[in-house]
Amino acid sequence: MGLIEKLISQIPSDLKVEQAVVGVYLAGVIASNGRMGLATVYPPSHRQAFPAPKIEPEVKGMPLKYLAEFAGSDHPLESALGVSALNAGLAPPPDKVTEKNARELIKEKARDLNLALIGHFPFTNEVAPLARQCWVVEREPQEDDLPEEATERVIKDAEVVVITASTLVNNTLEKILNWAKDKFVFLVGPSAPFSSILFELGVDVIAGAEVLDTEDCFSRIMLGYPFRALKKVHKVIWERK
Repeated sequence: MGLIEKLISQIPSDLKVEQAVVGVYLAGVIASNGRMGLATVYPPSHRQAFPAPKIEPEVKGMPLKYLAEFAGSDHPLESALGVSALNAGLAPPPDKVTEKNARELIKEKARDLNLALIGHFPFTNEVAPLARQCWVVEREPQEDDLPEEATERVIKDAEVVVITASTLVNNTLEKILNWAKDKFVFLVGPSAPFSSILFELGVDVIAGAEVLDTEDCFSRIMLGYPFRALKKVHKVIWERK
């Protein structure tokens, strides 16, 4: 059973889809219990049809597990909606999470160690000087970033690995976690599912998002707002103990 299937198995079977939205930067799904899940959107190429060809336009009342199955799709919009549905169905244990930005924890953990950033994060320029050596791998490289093809090589030489959770949307997370065994691993971003299954696969810290006002968040996604512009969304972390 692959990672997506394992995550889907943890979603309560009675949950339904209440609403779903795809914006410019984010997708969001609200479940029938009121919880909202988010995911990063990768724009489809001109060869990929929109709307996503397999998802019916009327999603209200659809089993949440069914929509979550699209997380494994090769179509970027289907995958984003699927990951959003996963996150809507996977609530973290309230006594395990802390409202905290992972940035400070990463700076503390990576100091004087070899650091691999899989994704160019907003805090890259803050954490890179603290590490003994820092590599940044990016699908669309900026300045000194390395291309995606360098991922396995830099992880091999790293001691701390910070992975953007959008790798779950583009179906590369499981492969990256296999390369990062025995490293200290952060999974960071709004696409991160709160599931202990990730701890079993080697993740040490899950740093994701909890939506406090679903109506406001839904409207902002629909209007094309990026994650940093959402209101009443808390950054929270769950650490493996």
